[in-house]
Amino acid sequence: MRIRIGSSLLLAVLVLISTSWIGCDSSVADDPPADDLPVTLSGVVRDQDTNSPLSDITVELNSAQTKTTDQAGRFEFRDVPLGANALRVSETGFDDYTRQINVSAGDNSHDVSLLRITLYEFDEAGDFYELYLPAGGSTYRGVIFLGEPSTQDTRGFASGIPRTNAAPGLNEFVAAERQRSLQLAETYGLALMGAEVTRSTVFLVRALEHFAEESGHPELAKAPVLAMGFSFGGCLAYEFTLDHPDRVIGFMTAKGSCHDLGDAGLARRVPGYLFIGGEDAPNRALNITDVFEENRPQGALWSLVIEQGTGHIPVDDQTLLFNWMDAVLEARLPETPPPGEPVVLRAIDEATGWLGNRSSFEIADYAGYDADRLQASWLPSMQTAQDWQAFASSVAGD
Repeated sequence: MRIRIGSSLLLAVLVLISTSWIGCDSSVADDPPADDLPVTLSGVVRDQDTNSPLSDITVELNSAQTKTTDQAGRFEFRDVPLGANALRVSETGFDDYTRQINVSAGDNSHDVSLLRITLYEFDEAGDFYELYLPAGGSTYRGVIFLGEPSTQDTRGFASGIPRTNAAPGLNEFVAAERQRSLQLAETYGLALMGAEVTRSTVFLVRALEHFAEESGHPELAKAPVLAMGFSFGGCLAYEFTLDHPDRVIGFMTAKGSCHDLGDAGLARRVPGYLFIGGEDAPNRALNITDVFEENRPQGALWSLVIEQGTGHIPVDDQTLLFNWMDAVLEARLPETPPPGEPVVLRAIDEATGWLGNRSSFEIADYAGYDADRLQASWLPSMQTAQDWQAFASSVAGD
């Protein structure tokens, strides 16, 4: 007897059989777990002002991997670690871009907008200045100025562009100073300024007045200055301090021979750091030592240190320099500058500082120092005193 099966019933049976067969087929793989997915990070680098893609830009991930953007501004990293990753983009003419990117399994996207450096130029009678204003500042509380050695050029401190025909090691020194100073600029709301062929502090003042008008930031005309320099640049930093002690946050001078030996007056109340090269020309060492020993006994808030084994080259202990600058800025700048008014710097009480013995390299706070305080190096904090001690004693071979 033939049994007839309706077409609807037959179709249902076939569907059930095929479904069961597919479910049992081990050759069909499940979706991979999320943790096993390839991890990528990609994006496009653009000019923030024009929104145009930027090609041939170096993108760095975790200081370990680098990629170069293509014609469409695109980059891609593969096999990226899960979690926080440091992305950095650095290109001449643009502000450095750094971000912490939280990466998950699979494809991750992060576009980058680079902001062109806000750079202003000034020249008068053969003196040239450049000023860099970090992005996002509504009011700038001061200026970090790096003076140039004779016949040299520190405008790269503002622009980030190395100078041609620089003395050996100068571009590297300027770049290192700029990197550290950018951190301080962001923290304290500061501008950066460099120069070439600066012959007088008169031109420095005129440059600031020009930048105030050109940039639309009138506060720059009377902005306080953290002045530092090597060789002739250090003499200029000291001269500016003598001429304008009320607007100098602090000064650093290294290995120059042209410091004014006259009465420092109110400049003694400005924190200062003076450096001598142990193998430098004797006249430079004598000039700086005379300046210190003439004024420290009268309460100058200054420190002196000899860098043994070095000649006429810049000081490259960036940690020591950065910590001192940071301490002085924190101590001197007011919390909130009055809108539209010049910044009035805070005075420092000598007794709040630390002292360093220039013979034994021992340090102590002011109250606990048991040798002649007026012959000791004065430092603004315990950290800067420890830095001074480590620097002075290590270069002396102790």
